[in-house]
Amino acid sequence: MDDNSRYGLLQHRYYGDSVPFGSKDEAFSNTSTLGYFTSTQALADYAELITNLKKNLSAENCPVIAIGGSYGGMLASWFRLKYPHIVIGALASSAPILYFDDITPGNAYHVIVTKDFRETSESCYSTIRDSWSEIDKVAAEPNGLANLSQIFMTCEPLNSSQELKYYLALCYVVSAQNDNPPAYPVKKVCDAIDGAPEGTDIIGRVAAGLNASVGPPCHFVYDFKPSNRSEWTWQVFIVIYLYIFSCSYFHPPRPHLHYHHHLHHCKNEALSFCNYLLLFSFTEFFCLKDMYRDGDANWTWG
Repeated sequence: MDDNSRYGLLQHRYYGDSVPFGSKDEAFSNTSTLGYFTSTQALADYAELITNLKKNLSAENCPVIAIGGSYGGMLASWFRLKYPHIVIGALASSAPILYFDDITPGNAYHVIVTKDFRETSESCYSTIRDSWSEIDKVAAEPNGLANLSQIFMTCEPLNSSQELKYYLALCYVVSAQNDNPPAYPVKKVCDAIDGAPEGTDIIGRVAAGLNASVGPPCHFVYDFKPSNRSEWTWQVFIVIYLYIFSCSYFHPPRPHLHYHHHLHHCKNEALSFCNYLLLFSFTEFFCLKDMYRDGDANWTWG
């Protein structure tokens, strides 16, 4: 970056210090206050900030490029679409900008994770694929959860086999997503699974892989229930609805979620903000989706 260029990191509303209504408790207290927590309004924030920054720096004629990764990349590409007069281009890295229902298959993410492991080791892939039913089988036995807690060295006793399976799936996903040299975490996990002593059962091999991925002394296995005070839960469930599910691969099966199933799941998890704002947020969701169907050839780059 030369001396004449500048970069700025813009904080998304409702995250960090950018919390309205005086406190996080107040901001997340009901659907009225959370109604201002949308990607559309975050983009409007960025438009205002960039315009004012350029004015304050006497740089009105300087070009701006929006850059982001993951959800930040989605915002960067959407920003270029919605505010082409403010940024001349957008760089979206590892951004699921087309991950919407009827555009990208919902299981595409887990297909790629599965492919990473299968290409590394067929036996490792098979062991992980078969482990989900084995975990449930052990959990159903007398003292089964206690035995699983001991085998997988959890910091707290397991409350269900589902907790453990979600934790393992998360470890596999993180390993695939960060499968870079020199660590190559996918190979590290598979080497531990395949290299377990002869006679080690499926559960023992998967536990060895987990230890290679995360490591002792113990594993903090949490109950992954959505929270009414989680910024990302609000966005995933309500605002952008990342349409990701796993099916028939080495991840534990999850349902194919369409709109009504999503609403049902949201309410079952006792998320208070699900009650009446979901329809509003899906209006935004479908508007964002339609932006990629308007025939504009310049939607990725400036």
